[in-house]
Amino acid sequence: MPKTKIHLIGNTSDFDIRLLRVFRAVVAAGGFAAAAVELNVTRSVVSTSIADLEQRMGLRLCHRGRAGFSLTEAGVSVHEQTLRLFAQLDAFQSSIAELHSSPRGTLRLGITDNLICIPEMNIVNSLRLFRSAAPQVRIDITTLPANEIEKAILNGGIDVGVIPQEQKLDGLDYIHLYDEPSGLYCGQHHPAFARPDTELSRDEIERMDCVGLNYPLPERIAATYRRHELAARVGDTEGVAFLIMTGHFIGYLPVNYAERWREKGAMRQLLPQAFGFTRHFSAVTREVAHRNKVLNAYLEALGEVS
Repeated sequence: MPKTKIHLIGNTSDFDIRLLRVFRAVVAAGGFAAAAVELNVTRSVVSTSIADLEQRMGLRLCHRGRAGFSLTEAGVSVHEQTLRLFAQLDAFQSSIAELHSSPRGTLRLGITDNLICIPEMNIVNSLRLFRSAAPQVRIDITTLPANEIEKAILNGGIDVGVIPQEQKLDGLDYIHLYDEPSGLYCGQHHPAFARPDTELSRDEIERMDCVGLNYPLPERIAATYRRHELAARVGDTEGVAFLIMTGHFIGYLPVNYAERWREKGAMRQLLPQAFGFTRHFSAVTREVAHRNKVLNAYLEALGEVS
């Protein structure tokens, strides 16, 4: 059986690199339409780019159609090599930047949603210090779930993340930053809002319709949610707040995040001594023997304000 000719071997152009970037985005997004939104281009541009890449490689990289998007066996291999290629390109750019006296290049920061509401996280203050110390560095911020941030750091797509940490993954370094308490809240239109704590029991509250989360949680927090009657699921903190404000649901929110509504009398925390949990936030980077100047400068700024 004749071997498939792979046209890119020994002759990779800038055009090929651009196509590979689109391919990487398609795999990360899980499909063409989502990748088009992420890349800010039309779906046809993404589709044409993948078709061009397949033609130049002489390989079919993915299945697409009514059954959904999936990688072929060759596509899985090409994707792994693509991640290695861009990690090597990033390492090359970092090594060149090291030759300059001041940090140059790009800081790729990954964060979870609503960190700006946590004063102790000091992301804004750390970026202020960092920008003053390294004005020639471009800053790219990506908002993702914590597990996706860890994957992106391991794959070389993000330099540093700020995430709630429950366990340590091999190959990553964690720097503890802050403990964030969360409490159980109801809105002003909820039947429990006007009732004093002395009239509310744990059993009654656990039977109330509660907002759950539609992504994986660490066991100790998942166990807290299992105590409740979960009547809705959302993907972020803002979605929880929306449903709490309807008056039909109770839900867990970070205390700092909910404070604005508590002060206005729009929300109330329910039995703080009985319901709540704490999340531990950390800065996370890839475990390497030598960090580049850009990452070192940001970690130094973060350390100064934490």
